[in-house]
Amino acid sequence: MHPVGIIDLGSNTVRLSIYTVDQTNHFENLLNKKETVGLAGYIENGRMSEAGISRAIATLSRFKTILEGFNISDVHVLATAPLRNIDNTSECIDRIQFHTGLNIDLLSGEEEATLDFDGAMLCTDLSDGLLIDIGGGSTELVCFKDRSILQAVSLPIGSLSGYTRYFKTLTPSKKQIKALKENVKELLSVADFIKTQNTSNAVGVGGSIRAVNKCFKRLHSLNENMVLTTQQINELYKLIKTMDDDGLNLVLKAAPDRIHTIISGMTILTTILNHFDVLNLTISSYGVREGYLNQWLNHQELHHGA
Repeated sequence: MHPVGIIDLGSNTVRLSIYTVDQTNHFENLLNKKETVGLAGYIENGRMSEAGISRAIATLSRFKTILEGFNISDVHVLATAPLRNIDNTSECIDRIQFHTGLNIDLLSGEEEATLDFDGAMLCTDLSDGLLIDIGGGSTELVCFKDRSILQAVSLPIGSLSGYTRYFKTLTPSKKQIKALKENVKELLSVADFIKTQNTSNAVGVGGSIRAVNKCFKRLHSLNENMVLTTQQINELYKLIKTMDDDGLNLVLKAAPDRIHTIISGMTILTTILNHFDVLNLTISSYGVREGYLNQWLNHQELHHGA
């Protein structure tokens, strides 16, 4: 068994996943660790601030210590929206690599969407539909048919950037929520092609959508749940977006680390679901990290075979 470490440097969270890989390239998740760093909140005037760069270095250094404890030499660091959507990308990557000794693989929006899809397809049998990944700083959409990608797009809005840009408090006003919805609808114009496809079934990837499912399971006292209807999500959204005692307590118990981003994430999610007439959302346990690992293993196999 060969161990591999993958770190996902996201806008809201930084996640470390350690996998064991056997000789047939089958992998299993051994360990997951997450830190809520909120890198998107350190972007000022289009640039990552000194404090943000320092937070990224400190977090990656802690994760590197964990990996060294497992004697893992195969380590991959994926950087997404917080580093690609800024003006000082090169400077950030150079400094992070210099101080941590880790190589950063900067993913484009389309690459991230494709890897999300590759990961999700490993644990779902849906053949046609829409993949949705609401991250902290971007939202990836993939329209697929016969388990092949028809269109992959990345929208420059996510749960944390939506909160930072449109909401001023934990309980946003109707006007602020409407402004975020309008922005999402405007951004969805790049995905007009998707509206012509069968998107009644969708696959949900990422922390924001998992947090929604955690809230739903808590509300209905469920141990397991892998499918949500759009109607159930809309009803849950009504409860949470007011942040009254019931909604606040639900989020605090089910997804406390999402307390500030859950409403913006659900605003983005419900806008997308309603826009594309989605009926059912299947929650995927795999995403960009597993998609990246799967592609890397296949590439290694091809390279080895050559």
